[in-house]
Amino acid sequence: MKARQDEITEEWRGKCCTVEDKFGSTKQVSVLSLYCTAGNIEQSDCLAPLLGGYDWDSLDTKLPEFQYGGATYTGATLLHLLVLKEDIKQLRKRCNKITEECVGRTCEMRQRGRPVIQVTPVSLACAGDATDVLNLLGVKALNSKLPKYCDGGYNFTSATFLHWLAFNNKVEYVRSHMDELVPDCLNATCENFFDKSCGSFSVEKFTPLCMATERGSVDMALLLIEAKADPNIPLHYQHNSSNSVVVRSPLFYAAKNCLLRVCKKLLENGAIQGMGESPRKIEGLDQEILALLDKYSEDSQ
Repeated sequence: MKARQDEITEEWRGKCCTVEDKFGSTKQVSVLSLYCTAGNIEQSDCLAPLLGGYDWDSLDTKLPEFQYGGATYTGATLLHLLVLKEDIKQLRKRCNKITEECVGRTCEMRQRGRPVIQVTPVSLACAGDATDVLNLLGVKALNSKLPKYCDGGYNFTSATFLHWLAFNNKVEYVRSHMDELVPDCLNATCENFFDKSCGSFSVEKFTPLCMATERGSVDMALLLIEAKADPNIPLHYQHNSSNSVVVRSPLFYAAKNCLLRVCKKLLENGAIQGMGESPRKIEGLDQEILALLDKYSEDSQ
């Protein structure tokens, strides 16, 4: 690119090509938009003539509309892009420029068949899997409140960093912050709305422990129980096509996912079998878990 930079004119920079997506839709995109979609930020020195006046040292630099991961972003900054790419190296290189102001900037995200939403770098990071990215954006304490964010079909509201860690099974990070696992943090609740082919569902009172058992995360669930998370805060689960609400406890999900060790620890720590929907009603319930439920039921009599 450097060898031919004298050939790059303003007219050439503005040229667009036609791109067709997997749905058959076509659109005109510029070279810079393609660079945002697939380029490596490290190449910016080579591409400086191509990028014209864009400042690749400023995280607040506004980028042209581009597509990434099946979504179209409008009004995004360089920080949005680095977070989307989970580019830890470049984020660390610019860590002294990550301010509350640029972390709070929003851009528009459009996905086919979904409403247009406004997203911040933090909400984009929450949809990823990189703890380091969230740390660099200032999310470090387990009780840190997260903005509303989407992760696949899940839409979380009022979640804490601990909810995110439990959802993504980041056991070692939580283990290294055991001193932060106080009752208010352990038992905080969030809401979740998600879509499935059979309809939409909403969940309220989702604790980190309930999240870990619902996800089948044995080590995370055991760690939260060890830290004295309340085993008797059930979630409220509603199919949005009806008015019925189903109440399910961490014990219910541990039994449903055949987590024998987790069931035992929950019962040892006071889990109530009759808290909401009974795990005994689970079709095909593991016989060892059933025997365990019988034992603790007899012990309580």
